[in-house]
Amino acid sequence: MKKSINAWALPGGTELGRAFEMVAECGFEGIEINFVDEPDRRGVMPGAIGELSVWLDEKYLLKVREMAEARGLRITSASTGMFWASQMSNPDPAHRAHAVALAEQMIRCCAAVGGDTVLIVPGCVDDSTSYAEAYDNALQSMRKVRRTAEEYKINACVENVWNKFLLSPLEMRDFVDKVGGEYVGAYFDIGNVVVNSYPEYWIDILGGRIRKLHAKDFKRSVGNGNGFCNLLEGDVRWDRVMASLENIGYDGYIAPEYGANETDPYEPLRYNSAALDKIFGMK
Repeated sequence: MKKSINAWALPGGTELGRAFEMVAECGFEGIEINFVDEPDRRGVMPGAIGELSVWLDEKYLLKVREMAEARGLRITSASTGMFWASQMSNPDPAHRAHAVALAEQMIRCCAAVGGDTVLIVPGCVDDSTSYAEAYDNALQSMRKVRRTAEEYKINACVENVWNKFLLSPLEMRDFVDKVGGEYVGAYFDIGNVVVNSYPEYWIDILGGRIRKLHAKDFKRSVGNGNGFCNLLEGDVRWDRVMASLENIGYDGYIAPEYGANETDPYEPLRYNSAALDKIFGMK
């Protein structure tokens, strides 16, 4: 497997070239960028925690790709927080259309920076959206996104998050299969399922549908969002996770997803790189 890291580990305002240098210096081969909705052409990471705009033009994104590659780094994938506000599961057709358009634009931008995977939160179940309604709406929306994914040959991947939706590996597997297509898959977050399950069992069932991995750890004894913790400090059974990944033949990127340290910007990069080395040694 290959080491990547989510750009949220870098402080906002970091010049892009410098950010790529820091990531490469710490032993990572890839970086996952995060898209926001406001353009920023200054060559820095806008926002609080290291993001690029989803609406930047292709010429600028090509420049970003060249900056990364010049430092021996690949931009592997793209994620965003915007799917929490723009949900494919929403009862309003106009709202769903906006979410689909967001996913399609992310796919185009991801292709421009040389990535191959876009992370998609397909929606939420809440007090105004029933489970059945969320499922049907998200399914139809993802089928529209599939066409753009196929056109650009970019993986459109559904992630397991705390959205009260796709709560088991069987359900997530079947949802991906119902959307269909060569470029639709799962973006599996190892730590997100620990609160009520075991990630190795998810990996066994999702199998080759997994196109990318987020690495987080979690303490069940806490049982809420405060339970997320540093890699190797929680209840993830990393030896079993690695065995399951080997069994399904996964050899792609794995990206820790942690926030930045404004005082010591290198700290999360160095820690997570070293932790991944230990985890990889458990094979």
